[in-house]
Amino acid sequence: MKVRRSDPSLLSVGSLLLFSAVGALISGCAPGEALLNQTRQSSANQLLTGYFNTAVVPKLQAKNCGSCHNAGVAGTFIFDYDFMREMLMRGPARDNNDLLRKVAGYYINPSGVHPGGDQCGYIGGEPCATIMRWWDREAAAFTPGGAGAPVGTTPVLVGSVSVNGQTGLIQGYAFDRNGIVTSVPVELYMNGPAGGGGVLLSQQAANQSRSSPPFTSGFSFQPNAATYVDARPRRLYAYIIDAANGNTKILINGTPYDFIAGSDTSGLNAFQTRVVPLLGQCNQCHGTSWNDYFNSRMRLASPSPLDGGTATNNRFYGKASGGLGHGGGNRCNGNALCAEIQAWYATDFGN
Repeated sequence: MKVRRSDPSLLSVGSLLLFSAVGALISGCAPGEALLNQTRQSSANQLLTGYFNTAVVPKLQAKNCGSCHNAGVAGTFIFDYDFMREMLMRGPARDNNDLLRKVAGYYINPSGVHPGGDQCGYIGGEPCATIMRWWDREAAAFTPGGAGAPVGTTPVLVGSVSVNGQTGLIQGYAFDRNGIVTSVPVELYMNGPAGGGGVLLSQQAANQSRSSPPFTSGFSFQPNAATYVDARPRRLYAYIIDAANGNTKILINGTPYDFIAGSDTSGLNAFQTRVVPLLGQCNQCHGTSWNDYFNSRMRLASPSPLDGGTATNNRFYGKASGGLGHGGGNRCNGNALCAEIQAWYATDFGN
């Protein structure tokens, strides 16, 4: 999974990433499926923030990536460490991950190819070369007891969790960065905390194989579709169990985690027939990424209706109406886009 090539500069970005992407598909890990997930990545290794800021960011700035992505205009906060690392670590290798495929203009996902095209020219070009070196450093930090692990003789338990917006599948990882605990227990609760009204979904050890680091510390659970995959707002509480300290429950970073899984037929129809036709004006920066129901619904549900989200304070509406630092300005002038977004919100979420 971590193949090193002796002379990568001889390979074109397109040919190399084509083979990598096909390999991922054959192995059952579709390169773009993570875009359908509502993912929050744990900040397990803040030591690498400095490398990102001093090595990666300047390479992106040199390519003028901020012209489309400044302040997240194109849906990607390219100067935010946590956001970019989340893309970087979705993939099995330094030359096969979501971030590299995006920058190299060969991104297989529901939104199609990167509208900005290939920014590297060849696999050894920048910023691809620096992104691959960053992956190497992050992967080492995700190896229990490996390079970058904290110094000490006590467990350092970290984790992450995500929920697939289509199927409701819960996936994540939990591991001890010092390599002392070889199999970390986790517990999953729905709609409330442990001991506070939450429904226990699963108790398991985080020892499943994963396609990205950490490779052997995964966990997963498929909730009952009729109960939880119903296009309604839900809240997940995911805990690491610290056996060395009286089985203390430690919330995984990023939880409680608000999500919506499954599709509402009327909401999907409202989006496709009333909102999508008005999004063509956004294609120059965003491609067709906002035409995907599940991608756009994540923004519509941020903040979650469970946390005071409304038809006019959500991220999708905010961007379209020119707020939240949207470099494209107000896209509702002279059309019914904002009104249709509000109508879609009411159809999908009932308020």
